[in-house]
Amino acid sequence: MGQRDLILSDQYNHSSLKNGAILSGARVLDYAHCNLEDLKAKLHQHRLFYRRCAIVTDSVFSMDGDLCPLPELLDLAEEFSCMLLIDEAHATGVLGATGAGCVEHFGCQGRELIQVGTLSKALASLGGYVASSAQMIDFLRNRAPSWIYTTALTPADTAAAFEAIGICQREPQRRTQLWQNVTYLKQLISQQLPHLKLGWGRAGNHFPTLPFKTVLAAFTAHGSWVIGPLSWAGIYLNYPIVPLRSVLHSYPVAYNGRLILYRQLCMVP
Repeated sequence: MGQRDLILSDQYNHSSLKNGAILSGARVLDYAHCNLEDLKAKLHQHRLFYRRCAIVTDSVFSMDGDLCPLPELLDLAEEFSCMLLIDEAHATGVLGATGAGCVEHFGCQGRELIQVGTLSKALASLGGYVASSAQMIDFLRNRAPSWIYTTALTPADTAAAFEAIGICQREPQRRTQLWQNVTYLKQLISQQLPHLKLGWGRAGNHFPTLPFKTVLAAFTAHGSWVIGPLSWAGIYLNYPIVPLRSVLHSYPVAYNGRLILYRQLCMVP
């Protein structure tokens, strides 16, 4: 990508995607979050004036816990001769029959796209990956400075990532437990904190991110009134990264017992 190219980026993409798009030198335009009509309008308006075009999206948007409309995005990419890059950072390990992410969840394997992700979240290692056609991978190996001039993963990190992938494939009960925890936490919130407005994402909030839309309104000037009690309960907030009067998110994990989930919820004001 360069100055003669166009990147259309979901407005809620995380900062790594946004910064990467800017560093490419291409023109970058945001489209409204998961809004296919807005994306299509921008493609109609701009696509013909650029050599290449890439649609860039998170698969799971961590702030709202919703999924991108991947099949429809692929259809638009094919219609307008665009590349599609999807970042699976928050879906790897938890979505799909084997934990392979949003592409597997929607059954889009084999369609033309660039699938990227991290080995440092659900897989608890280091580094990342790119999955695409053999031609694209060969191009990146020979033309991407971030690949050419970086240090290779250590054998230990590589082995840890391989084993984590194996665990995802061999032990689906971990994902089953995760979804059970999500369901339990939703029920607790509805019963114990009915005044809170939950942010249910696309497809019934299929991802285990539960945004509480009103909680942080209780913040004082520096948020300490809420941050202190929550941190004592093992709930940590990154203020000012999380803005005042914004949202509070819960990320249940597979090994959380119900007592832990209940105890943490009881600390929410």
